[in-house]
Amino acid sequence: MGRNRYFIGIIFAFIFLINAGIMVGCWDQTEIEDLGIIVGVAIDKPKTAEGKEEEKKESERNLSYEKHRLTVTQQFVVSQAMGSKESSAGMPSQEAYSNVASEGNTLFQIARQFSTMSSRLPYYKHLKAIIISEEIAKSLNLEQLLNFFLREPEMTRDIQVMISKGCARDVLEVKPIKERLPVLALLSLTENEKKTARMAEKLMLGNMSKKMANGSSFLIPRVVTYGDSVQLAGAAFIKGKENTMIGWLGEEETEAINWILGKIEGSAVETVDKETKEFLVYEVKEQRSQIKPKVEGEKISFVVEIESEGGLGEDWLISGDAFEEAFMQRATEAIREEIVSIIYDGLTKTQKEFKVDVAGFGKQLYVQYPEVWEKVKENWDEYFSTVPVEVNVEIHVREFGMKGSKSMQHE
Repeated sequence: MGRNRYFIGIIFAFIFLINAGIMVGCWDQTEIEDLGIIVGVAIDKPKTAEGKEEEKKESERNLSYEKHRLTVTQQFVVSQAMGSKESSAGMPSQEAYSNVASEGNTLFQIARQFSTMSSRLPYYKHLKAIIISEEIAKSLNLEQLLNFFLREPEMTRDIQVMISKGCARDVLEVKPIKERLPVLALLSLTENEKKTARMAEKLMLGNMSKKMANGSSFLIPRVVTYGDSVQLAGAAFIKGKENTMIGWLGEEETEAINWILGKIEGSAVETVDKETKEFLVYEVKEQRSQIKPKVEGEKISFVVEIESEGGLGEDWLISGDAFEEAFMQRATEAIREEIVSIIYDGLTKTQKEFKVDVAGFGKQLYVQYPEVWEKVKENWDEYFSTVPVEVNVEIHVREFGMKGSKSMQHE
């Protein structure tokens, strides 16, 4: 929330400085944002009949290279609305943003086309998010697709990249409740990554560029629209070298990767007490993880060592006493087994089904056994799919909440 206020403050300051130096006059408030400040971009396949027909014609004209059409939606800041007074109902009298779409073969061409729709060229200095549709991510090389953003001098490297399940434009169309701009509402969700393990780590354009250049497989956060709301959970698999999406990682499988990466903090693990069959919830306070490669002759294997401290955030055991040794042992073991199960399920999806290393196993092999890495790096994802991985988890329940505490027992 604080970052969003800071960002809006920058927008206001920028608008003030521009307006101070612009000639005197009134702008038509029904026009597209006159300053051309863009905060979000969504990239889709053409949905209109005209766009699909044009794509077909271009493909027929040049069969040696299958051309593609792109529909790009850009979210402009409406400066008049950003500074407008609220209505009697407490809501802004005008939307603070405008979503404008255009079609073309390249992003550079499309960006220039926006000059025919606005009095100013698009201004990307404050671009915060790029949302790519699943259809685009599966059909195009993302390094080629994003070349425009990587070359454009106005672009910063901290732009967040996401993959949408369904139409990317839909994400920019969901009206925010607390924020002025849909993009800011989306970015506010990314600030919750420390509260849930089922959200993939933020991916910035600069870091994504490095991964693509290195030919590494990686994850991009998934965004889904549900009617009037947006959810940020799960991730898209991006296959190294090809730099295309090959599938989805579900929420629990994303949690598995976060455990391996040591990115779990403030999250919760739900399990069941074996004796009573009632629910237990473990709240993670701290977590440490280490990937240890082992090389014996020609054989490579890994051990993932995980240690976590936390507390019982909730349990449905009416007679459960957090100070009873037997109960605590059962609860700790149930939590440990649940975490191990989650991690192995995630490894099955990434390592066996999609055959990609998105958790940094190859990186650790390179660090500790560089000469071995040189032999396998060219086809590492395929090689990794056959490598044994052992997972060891140690849990320490340090906090118990108020239930069953000695102070309550004496009341």
